[in-house]
Amino acid sequence: MLPHRFFILILITRLIPAAAQLENPIFNSTFNSDFSNSLNIRSIPYMHLSNESEKWGTQVLHYFKNNEFMEAHNPGATFFGTQLATGIKKKFPNDKSHVYLGAMIDYPFGGNSHARVLPLIQFKHSINNQHHLLLGTLHGNTRHQLYEPVYNYELNLTQPFEYGIQYLYNSKHIQSDLWLDWKQLSIPSKSQQEIISFGWSSQIKLNPNNPTNHISIPVSSLIYHLGGESLSVGKPVQNKWNGSIGLRYERNQNIRVESVLFGSQDFSPELQTSFKDGHAWYNQILLNPYGKHQLAFSHYYAEEFFAPFGPNLFLSEQVGNPYKFENYRHFIMARYRWMGTLIPDKCIFDFRFEPIWHLEKNQFAFSAGFYVKYVLGTTLY
Repeated sequence: MLPHRFFILILITRLIPAAAQLENPIFNSTFNSDFSNSLNIRSIPYMHLSNESEKWGTQVLHYFKNNEFMEAHNPGATFFGTQLATGIKKKFPNDKSHVYLGAMIDYPFGGNSHARVLPLIQFKHSINNQHHLLLGTLHGNTRHQLYEPVYNYELNLTQPFEYGIQYLYNSKHIQSDLWLDWKQLSIPSKSQQEIISFGWSSQIKLNPNNPTNHISIPVSSLIYHLGGESLSVGKPVQNKWNGSIGLRYERNQNIRVESVLFGSQDFSPELQTSFKDGHAWYNQILLNPYGKHQLAFSHYYAEEFFAPFGPNLFLSEQVGNPYKFENYRHFIMARYRWMGTLIPDKCIFDFRFEPIWHLEKNQFAFSAGFYVKYVLGTTLY
């Protein structure tokens, strides 16, 4: 395996510009976490939903996604269901803090026993225009702006809320998101291990004063910890790391090209995966010429790369099963998305079709999805 510094050299000397995934306003709502990509919801007004400063609200997401991947370690899956959230947004008198209080009912169709009620409890304090602190329910999942090889956007459907602490920073030159997500509590009597993730996602802007052309360096680091002490039945501790660095070019919010390198490392006391380390390279060009339509062309190559929160499509090892793996991943992918408004300020939709051609095995695969979100009152989270 080539050393990581060789791939850093490739990035500097041979970088071919080419976004990690399509933009996700259907999941991110009218979210403006005080930093965003230029193709964020704030530059897509027809996807806007009512977001009043202080009001009760109910929002519903209907989703259908079908993955026909047909691989031993990546067989595909279908997601079909509804998420209903209701609650209130309340500002404090100092005008620098607010809370969201409510709950979400997550109901995957065909499985009543899998329905869940998730609390929405978020406190946000803005120290000033640059520094923001969140406690409780985080601005998580796709709002972290992590790349898809390390963070699957389907987590919006299967794990819609993250809980912990988050620090957001936004300045002229840097946008940064630092968080701790406490996914599972340790219960020694049941031998349940704790699961914690520590993440950092940042964008360094190289020419922030240019109104047309934007060049930036996106970087990220994500640590996965599976631990716990004094369990009734001892279980192995796992520590895994993913990191990325890239170069991005954007022009007039209509085109974005980017190339990103990824690394993975397992530094557990005892190796619990098929690979100790790995790397991947992702290049993509994303076009947004008519606003409602996005088109992306991607190339991806990986060797022994793994990510605990990534989709199996991009990974050399199946998440949670080290006995199903493929050393190399090599494919090209086209992605089309049509998004727009059904009812102004109330109801939006998102349709996606993603054909994939695996170069290493001459095999076709595809993914398709359709999402509808509507709001009564104001948007939440």
